[in-house]
Amino acid sequence: MIDYRPKTGDTNNRRNVFFSCHPDDMRFFDEIYEEIEAIEKCNFFFETDYSQEPDLDDLYLKLSGMNLVVVPITTKLLKQSCRAMETEIPYAKEHNIPILPLMQENGLENDFNTNPVFKSMHTLNKHKQDNLAIPYEEQLRKYINTVLVSDELAKEIKDEFDARIFLSYRKKDIKHAQELMNLIHSEPLFRDIAIWFDNFLTPGEDYNKNIKKELDNSDLFTLVVTPSLNELTPDGKKNYVMEHEYPDAHNAKKTILPAKMQETDINELKKHFDGIPEPIDANTKALHEYIESILREKINYENENDPRHNYLIGMAYLNGVDVERNDEIALDLITRSANNHYVDAISRLVDMYRNGIGVQRDYERAIKWQTELVKVREAQFEANPTFEMHYILFWDVIHLGDYYTDLLGRQKPALECYKKAYALTESYISDNNDINTEDTNILNRNIAAACDRIGDIYKAQGNLPQALEYYKKLLD
Repeated sequence: MIDYRPKTGDTNNRRNVFFSCHPDDMRFFDEIYEEIEAIEKCNFFFETDYSQEPDLDDLYLKLSGMNLVVVPITTKLLKQSCRAMETEIPYAKEHNIPILPLMQENGLENDFNTNPVFKSMHTLNKHKQDNLAIPYEEQLRKYINTVLVSDELAKEIKDEFDARIFLSYRKKDIKHAQELMNLIHSEPLFRDIAIWFDNFLTPGEDYNKNIKKELDNSDLFTLVVTPSLNELTPDGKKNYVMEHEYPDAHNAKKTILPAKMQETDINELKKHFDGIPEPIDANTKALHEYIESILREKINYENENDPRHNYLIGMAYLNGVDVERNDEIALDLITRSANNHYVDAISRLVDMYRNGIGVQRDYERAIKWQTELVKVREAQFEANPTFEMHYILFWDVIHLGDYYTDLLGRQKPALECYKKAYALTESYISDNNDINTEDTNILNRNIAAACDRIGDIYKAQGNLPQALEYYKKLLD
């Protein structure tokens, strides 16, 4: 059985994290939960009883709504068969859900790197002592901020939608609800329409309050029509849709769209749902035509050419913010924005391809987009040669070099990047005589960072005189 934490509070807007582990490694849950919760408030889901065989359809359905899968890496996980390695992690990989491996023991690096389940994945290890490395807490924060949407960004995304649909359905019809959302959003014109549904993954205590708020804010009430709607509860009472959601929508005079997902006894339906309109077959053109007729005044037909808008709506689909997770739509919209030189979209594509977020890991594509990012930054710096713009450009060039070495093991293009960053800073210093002390110190540290990387590459190539030259500059 899948449980969740936290149990109370406003959990509707939180991202979903799944804790996947060897059964004996649940002892790490509390510590990892607290570390991530300190960075970003999340809904954490975990298995409570590994002795029972899971309902795979139900498990996959839950995993499909996750924004991140966290895995504690231990000897038992790598050496013994378990559900995490056989089912959960492979599903996450296949469906491009980000996976965060957290090393819990030293000395497992080789076993981890050679395990086919974790091929090409990086792991974080807070137990490994390295005074020169970026601290574990900083690495974890950077990763979490990369793969999970912040509250601030989530608000921007929500404000970008043209209209809102309230989707009402029986819990047993969750698959039909997801299918209907995909059918609606398959029409590009409707990608900007948010669809709220009582997500079975969303825990929290304000169930009725949340439903009323979302119903009040909706522009259209859509009902998933299947035979389940006509069923009473086991004790002979009206089901929740009959008793609450539909009457509330009807009394609030909301426009109601019954979308038929399965053949259903319509006469019986009309007995239970007073005043219900004639259902529309969801698999016909009539569905889209009806939605457009109702929401025409809400839809902004010009948004297609707005790169910021495309980026934010793409992020909605990438993270499941007020829409279903849909990697294909997300990639299309974010790429469209990036092709219009929107830097947030370009940076996001780098992260997506580098970390396998919504796409298969592709280091070549990550570097391609990082190269594009550098070009855009160069144009921005040329137009506005401030200290801040120089600083951003410098580190984007450095990161491009780091990706060449860390992701592809290519030293030659990396060396070119590091030398370019070095030259950029030297040129900036020579062109500006009025740099204050604080900024001068930052520029010197940047030069040192470039020299350190240049020296390391020359050393790896066996060119010790050149390595020594740059190490001396580093010390200076």
